[in-house]
Amino acid sequence: MTDFELVRKKLALIESCVREIQEMVRPAEIQTDLVQQRFAERTLLIAIQASLDAAAHIVSDDRLGEPRNNRELFEILGRNGWIPEELVEALILALLAANQEGLALREIRTRLAGTLAEWEVKDDLALRKQLELIRARGHGRGAYWGLSDQ
Repeated sequence: MTDFELVRKKLALIESCVREIQEMVRPAEIQTDLVQQRFAERTLLIAIQASLDAAAHIVSDDRLGEPRNNRELFEILGRNGWIPEELVEALILALLAANQEGLALREIRTRLAGTLAEWEVKDDLALRKQLELIRARGHGRGAYWGLSDQ
């Protein structure tokens, strides 16, 4: 049985992190101010970890399946009505939004806890590129991925 108090605490932590980013980060300065950049990155990572913790708790306690990676945690929650399935797609976009300079494929995999196969990440990135949500600078393994300028 899911411990709803634990999930509430994780959600409160996520909300707190988002609020802190909204209130304290100055987007115009994030590329030139290392303190701003590191604060935004670290705070976002705390929120991401809290979401992973809550997701893993729900999937495990409700015996919803055996996810092979972090993405599958959220896919399972989506399939079982815990979260809207569109939210799963938003996770990679949130990761790229937090890193204005862009991220290499290897870094994206690392930040997603390295549990996704390279081809899975490539497929996700290619789809989002077709939808013009993200862009790539460079080619192949040396490409840096970031949000589209639109």
